[in-house]
Amino acid sequence: MTDVSPAVLDGVLARTTRRRTRVGLVSGGLGAYWPQFPGLLDQLQESARFVTGRFEEMGCEVADAGFISDPQEAAKAAEQLRRADCDIVVMFLTTYLTASMVLPIAQRTHTPVLVIDLQPTEAMDHPNTDTGKWLAYCGQCPLPEVANVFRRSGTPSAPSPVICTTRTPGPGSAAGSRPRRCAARCATAGTG
Repeated sequence: MTDVSPAVLDGVLARTTRRRTRVGLVSGGLGAYWPQFPGLLDQLQESARFVTGRFEEMGCEVADAGFISDPQEAAKAAEQLRRADCDIVVMFLTTYLTASMVLPIAQRTHTPVLVIDLQPTEAMDHPNTDTGKWLAYCGQCPLPEVANVFRRSGTPSAPSPVICTTRTPGPGSAAGSRPRRCAARCATAGTG
């Protein structure tokens, strides 16, 4: 076997730079809640920004389609993510939303879909929780509906959705003090 110097190989084999993983992110909740529960939308959008930041920290290019509140916004987000040519789409269920808000994204992006739900703190403060605060912990509520619509629709991009549940960090919000418990970690640890 002949030893070939790196300089010779550089001339023969062009170095290529691998494209960063492009993660499409869309977060959402039911728009009917926003006027009823002041502060809820802001809290959930803060959680969505946290998830975006965690994927960026991992070196991913994030195509953030924003926060959806109804099926029309979902259709716009789906088109934005389709144009972004993502490697994977992450759907962050921040609270309850309908399957009609999720299905267009799974169908139109032609991309594998990871569905995540995260809660704002380790545990809910039950004695001091009203309905609006409780809704911030309801990301898991639409999971059966979402999984069922994926199964029933036969959506090629999501024949077997990955459902991932874990908690976001810190006291009071997703931007709290324990940044290692996040969507990115959940994505690498598997489901559960």
